[in-house]
Amino acid sequence: MAGMRFSIFSLMLLSYTACVNSYSHGPPGDACFTLRPSHRGSSPQDPPSPYVVEQPFAPNGYSANTDYQITIRPLNSSIPIFKGLLCMGRDAKTSITASSTQAYGLFQTIPTDVMKFLPQNPCGGTQIGVSHRHAVQNPITGPITVTWRSPPITTTEVEVRCTIVQSELIFWQQVKPIVVTPTTLPPSTIVPSTTDENTTTGEVVTMPTTTPPTTQPATTVPSQDLLAISTSQCGESKACYRKPAGCSGSDTCDFLFTQRLVTPSSDPADAIIEVELAARVSNGMGWVAVGYSTDDRMGDDDVFGCEVGSSGLVYVKNLWNPGRFNVIDNSQDGAQYLTVLGSTQNNGRISCKFQRALRTAGVTASEQRDLDLSQPYTLFFGTRSAGTASANSGLSGRHETNPVASTQTVSASSTAELNASARDRKKLQAHGALMIIAWIGASVIGLFLARFMRKAWDKPYWFLFHRGIMVFVVVVSVIGIILIFVDVEGYSDEHKTHAALGLVTVSLAFIQPFMAFFRPAPDAGSRRTVFNWAHRIVGVAAQVLGIISVNFGLDAYKKVGFDIDDKGMIVWALWLGLLGVIWVLLEIYTSVGLSSEEKGKDIPMKDVGDQEKQKAAPEKKESRDHNLRRSVFVLFAIISVVLCLALVIIVGSAEQ
Repeated sequence: MAGMRFSIFSLMLLSYTACVNSYSHGPPGDACFTLRPSHRGSSPQDPPSPYVVEQPFAPNGYSANTDYQITIRPLNSSIPIFKGLLCMGRDAKTSITASSTQAYGLFQTIPTDVMKFLPQNPCGGTQIGVSHRHAVQNPITGPITVTWRSPPITTTEVEVRCTIVQSELIFWQQVKPIVVTPTTLPPSTIVPSTTDENTTTGEVVTMPTTTPPTTQPATTVPSQDLLAISTSQCGESKACYRKPAGCSGSDTCDFLFTQRLVTPSSDPADAIIEVELAARVSNGMGWVAVGYSTDDRMGDDDVFGCEVGSSGLVYVKNLWNPGRFNVIDNSQDGAQYLTVLGSTQNNGRISCKFQRALRTAGVTASEQRDLDLSQPYTLFFGTRSAGTASANSGLSGRHETNPVASTQTVSASSTAELNASARDRKKLQAHGALMIIAWIGASVIGLFLARFMRKAWDKPYWFLFHRGIMVFVVVVSVIGIILIFVDVEGYSDEHKTHAALGLVTVSLAFIQPFMAFFRPAPDAGSRRTVFNWAHRIVGVAAQVLGIISVNFGLDAYKKVGFDIDDKGMIVWALWLGLLGVIWVLLEIYTSVGLSSEEKGKDIPMKDVGDQEKQKAAPEKKESRDHNLRRSVFVLFAIISVVLCLALVIIVGSAEQ
């Protein structure tokens, strides 16, 4: 009983601790949609708030791509300073209690000792919102001023709203801003006006003399100048990759990457690297990214990208690539390690510029998700335009074309002109083509011969064809396995299901000729019966697993970036459907047509020469059954070969 009481007490303590920690460390992930803390037993206070949010523009009067100073402070000195804070740009027409997945504007500078950017996942970007850092370890001690950059378009009425937490149980949700003029004005008082009990609107007012204005005149950020990436220092003070070679800047290059070490230091934690990215994308929507990799293959890579959001803003994101896709990397603190210097999209081009410490706290033995950029890496360059497949999934989606990799490793201090090329995947494509030929074209014909064509000829021609085809299948499959092992440099568990099924399939096919070589004589009684069933079961199992393996293989091809379009899937579906229907109909015909005596009859596997040594049997006129089987076989073989070749062409010509 004492142990039970202790367990219950422990659970209560853990629950309380979890609640307190979620409050101290900042808002939970889903708060970026609701702007509401998840404090147990709490609910928002009724407006007006004793705290004010000051913004120097009206919701319908801001300038595009302009930096504004936003200040959050108590209404007067008698009100205690707030413990927590969560701010985002929102549509001014929405209710303060409404949840929204749409954020407007990007925060640029914040007091990093007490504030932090919201996590990329699930909020969608590190700069769309800000919150307090840690209410206990990094307490807020006075008014907060942050820099917020307005959206590049001004069609929506936008304002910066903040949820302000006084204590764990007392907070005001989505406090609407008061519009202040950034000039010296005569004394006045702040008088919020309300339209309903849940919405407070701000008027343009002057500030009381006891609290002088802290906002500054709005400064327009010259996005063209800020993000005009120059190539004049390429090969001298920074490393560059440009496409086409020799292009002169972000306004002429289809793809441009530059990197330079701006703060050299013997300690990688103190050294800073600056990266610039630019690319041409359709309609100015999509993403551009660079990945830092320890080898020339995608996987376990630190990725940085610039992505155009639905609002037209360009977000800079840090991601981790565990294999063939990107995931948001929350191990980095954007305020401490990743500093965004600018981002924009203009005239069908995306540009961004950012800095990062070479080594971050994310470099640990247990979680190598932030690579130590003081080491040399192979760089991957990729891009995608909106409106193409997977573009809607943003930077977590597949690249538009085969990403190119630098032909040499690049260090942080490198100033070289970089060359890059796509990895040659001809061996991978040859592997796929050979396996399709073996298991979609050849083996199914060989199995058809053994199952339905034994009675189609007076002599066992079926056996000659069956044996030759199946030996061909084994040889081609072994070559295909060798090619893929060479391509991936050994066994890869990246596509575990396909790899495992493929190895089992080829192993079963490989032992079939040896089983047939040691088959008992036709008059061996039960031993022959056991062999017959074992040979059939292994053969059918290999064929079924081969078809399933090819299906997983096509899916793996798409995941590694090969553009197997709808035509490939249509051909695959036709093959499965047409040949499946023919097979089932012939199974029904065979089951109905054979007598029980014929079903139990064993037809010996002998070569034509051995058969001719026997006493010649009287020739029989070909029956309608023989003609039907031969006709169906020809149809089956033609469909199989034609669709197989079509699939081989699609796989062999697919581009990454």
